Amino acid sequence: MNYNIDVSPQFSAKLARAARSRGVDPNKLLEKLVAEYLLPVVSTPIAEEPPVISTRNAAAIAALNQWIAEDATDDPEEIRKANEDVAEFKRNMNANRAATGERLVFS
Repeated sequence: MNYNIDVSPQFSAKLARAARSRGVDPNKLLEKLVAEYLLPVVSTPIAEEPPVISTRNAAAIAALNQWIAEDATDDPEEIRKANEDVAEFKRNMNANRAATGERLVFS
């Protein structure tokens, strides 16, 4: 089966160079890229309709979004402190998991 893809001349030139450097035909390179990168992603079922969010969950999401907006800051000191808090949280979570022999969550 054949597929036609319209690409820019710049993309076409890059594809030709990439294929030439690998010693393969550009069409074969595209086929390989699609097989390796696109097909594994689409092999999982795609929901036809978005999930329905209950009224309760929608209210919770709205409240969380409001809190995020209210707490937003551009103060460098507050941002630095928040980043330190997150880093400390990650260290503590990993320490707990390491102590019990579980897989570390944060790298």
